[in-house]
Amino acid sequence: LLFLFSLISCSSSAIAPQDPDVVWNRVGYFPGSEKWAAIRNTTADTFKILNAEDDSIYYTGSIEGEPVYDSLSGDQVLRFDFSDVRQEGRYKIHIPDLNFTSAAFTIGYDMYDDELKHALRSYYLQRCGTEIIDEDWSRTACHLNDAPLLNQQSQKVETTGGWHDAGDYNKFVVTTAVSAGMLMQLYELDPDHFGQFSLNIPESGNGMPDLLDEVKWALDWLLRMQKDDGGVYFKVSQKGWTGEYLPQKDPETRYIFEVSSTATAGTAAVLAQGARLFKPYNATYASRLLDAAQKSWSWLEKYPDIVPEGGFTNPEGVHGGEYHDWQDLDERLWASAELYKTTGGSKYLDFFSSNYTSIAGGGFGFPILSWQSTGSLAMASILSSDDKPVPDEIRNHIINRSKQYGDDVLQQIDANPYRYVLTEDNFYWGSNSVAMGYTFDLVNIWRATGEDRFRDAAAEQLDYIFGRNPFGLAYVTSERQGWVQQPYHQWVMTSGKNKPLEGMLVGGPNNRSEMRRPPNHSYPARWYRDDHKEYTVNEVAINYTAPHAYVLGFFTLSEDRQLITQYR
Repeated sequence: LLFLFSLISCSSSAIAPQDPDVVWNRVGYFPGSEKWAAIRNTTADTFKILNAEDDSIYYTGSIEGEPVYDSLSGDQVLRFDFSDVRQEGRYKIHIPDLNFTSAAFTIGYDMYDDELKHALRSYYLQRCGTEIIDEDWSRTACHLNDAPLLNQQSQKVETTGGWHDAGDYNKFVVTTAVSAGMLMQLYELDPDHFGQFSLNIPESGNGMPDLLDEVKWALDWLLRMQKDDGGVYFKVSQKGWTGEYLPQKDPETRYIFEVSSTATAGTAAVLAQGARLFKPYNATYASRLLDAAQKSWSWLEKYPDIVPEGGFTNPEGVHGGEYHDWQDLDERLWASAELYKTTGGSKYLDFFSSNYTSIAGGGFGFPILSWQSTGSLAMASILSSDDKPVPDEIRNHIINRSKQYGDDVLQQIDANPYRYVLTEDNFYWGSNSVAMGYTFDLVNIWRATGEDRFRDAAAEQLDYIFGRNPFGLAYVTSERQGWVQQPYHQWVMTSGKNKPLEGMLVGGPNNRSEMRRPPNHSYPARWYRDDHKEYTVNEVAINYTAPHAYVLGFFTLSEDRQLITQYR
């Protein structure tokens, strides 16, 4: 059987389609935006834009200029522009010289609505400890026995619930907190707009926005992970990988690991944020969240240095999912910002005022937003604190530093012929989430400055994610041709279904990885394969999808990418 499986694997690999000669955003473009696609490593003279309904010619253009070399992929990139096509509809690209016709894409204002719903609903399908009801992915409840304490295994704490972190079934506070925080910041962009999004989850129709219902699943788990003194356990995890199983048949014991200050501060931040957002719908629950957030803050005041010393590391004999972070000031800043925004308490603003310049000058993106670096969430929160006064000195400092940082990011984009933001140093594990972390910052720099160049650069990073990249592949899971179809995702891999869950961002190119079949070149942007065993490049994760969902949501808000409200 193993021999036959290897033959089938080799055969399917051999017949896999080659990277396309033409790359474009497979979702589409906004009517008023700049629109361009690229030809890779070949040339042509003309292109046509076809009406997708009947393949009639809608627009004909010339392909001019010379190819530009992309040192990160090894590609010669020849761009062609069709910005004059502004009529909403479904279209295809046709290159007569190459005998190439693309799949259909959309030009329209609402083109990202479905992609956002797929991304947000993927969190329901990542739920742990409950039955999943879905047309394609129903299953019985999993992991109902969480979990004994690792260092005191006779003692068990009720920690069922939460989201599976990634392609495996472990649960981590730091990734859950940062994911829930970004989803709530998305909701806060426009509660009326996102309050109307139906995600077709069991809670739909209960009088609370579906997005908040989904976030509540995470917040309830974080409450279970909090000790009576306010400290928060770091993770619920098995000791090491032993194989792939269906969620409800996973035989591994999962343990609760020690308290950490990064977990405690991240939890304080999102519980305080949740207290603000849930209050109109469930005042009792909101009060519980706020009490728990303040309890965690008191714990942080008691332990002003990082806990454990040097940051959390796996104990001997435990492998995977370490999420090591050597400093926790950014998480504490995020917690102080959210607690101030919710309560107006002076001690929270005092802490923020005394420490925010320590995060590389107090601007967005220093370092790039991730589970490890939450400074951008803190800055976005404090700048949008509309009804709680923030000193002009703080606000102006953050805006000025953010603009300087944004200028640096735009230079990175301008230097690349595909116009993606990633540099050679960014192609590590989760590079696509790095791209979306930069994009989160660009969105919020636009909100802070009103300068459209930041917003437009943010939109171009979705072009990269959705196919205008060296592979011509949308780095998001979907059954659609030209999208990721073989992510590392244990449930998908063991389900017997020949398709992925919809809407999850995969890690992306990673030239620091130990791929099972590494490429025979050194181009970092091409260290990727859509293969369900290549977890270092093709695993999904809740903290990858969260910034992706935030950016998608931002671009669903109004016509021609004009956000309805912004702050200065």
